[in-house]
Amino acid sequence: MPGNDADLKTQKNTGVEIGAELAIGRTLTAELTGYYDRFRNEQVTQSAGIGLLSSATNVPSSVHRGVELAAEWRPDLLTGGYLQVNYSYNDQHYTRYVERLTSGAVSAAFDRNGNHILSVIPPSSTPGRATAGGRGRSRASAALPS
Repeated sequence: MPGNDADLKTQKNTGVEIGAELAIGRTLTAELTGYYDRFRNEQVTQSAGIGLLSSATNVPSSVHRGVELAAEWRPDLLTGGYLQVNYSYNDQHYTRYVERLTSGAVSAAFDRNGNHILSVIPPSSTPGRATAGGRGRSRASAALPS
């Protein structure tokens, strides 16, 4: 039976990640990391709707890729104080997947090729702005000496 959790195949992925850290003077550091992963038989959960049973299934092929950027400033004037900022951009999408949803006697197939993977926030055209449609995420934090 399609969608039966007992029929799941082993999820496999091949990927690469590369990064660099740079010290700019004594008080400022910056980091940049990028990654690219290609999944085969990625395990995802599907449901025909709210309140209906869900099951895990395999997605034949998907891609997960992204970039992360971070900076930290530790000013000499504030011993123990710092300011951190970071930004991440993530893009996860199906490269080969036709989803079949069945509820009772009704069944439908949906071609998901090129669609973003569910539960991943879709991309935003405004970097660094976490909005309802934003895939880019930014964060800033600061600590002052006590």
